[in-house]
Amino acid sequence: LSKTDYLICTLSSGMCRVAYELKLGTEEEDASNRVFSLDIPHHYAWVIPASRIANYNHKAKSSKEISFNKGDVLIHKNEYCTVNAALKGKIANGFTKMVHSKKEITQGFIPIYKT
Repeated sequence: LSKTDYLICTLSSGMCRVAYELKLGTEEEDASNRVFSLDIPHHYAWVIPASRIANYNHKAKSSKEISFNKGDVLIHKNEYCTVNAALKGKIANGFTKMVHSKKEITQGFIPIYKT
């Protein structure tokens, strides 16, 4: 897996994280732009994850999700959000909890593949 041109997997999986780390360690250039996680984003513990820009519009399908438009910036609320959610097993389903940057009081789940 670490020798593929592009890695698409679930970074909540230990196998995927190992393949990604091997890819980073064996390639001469930065491989971070050649990996896509189907569930949680790659993160370092206790560091605020990077914001995400929406590539597609999304209309919330439940009260737990938030709606956004293409080009909107979505941010994590704090440095613990991704780690805590991963520890609780709440985001290994293709969604992650984020805050809409224009409406910071609006927090909810978003489908990662749309960012």
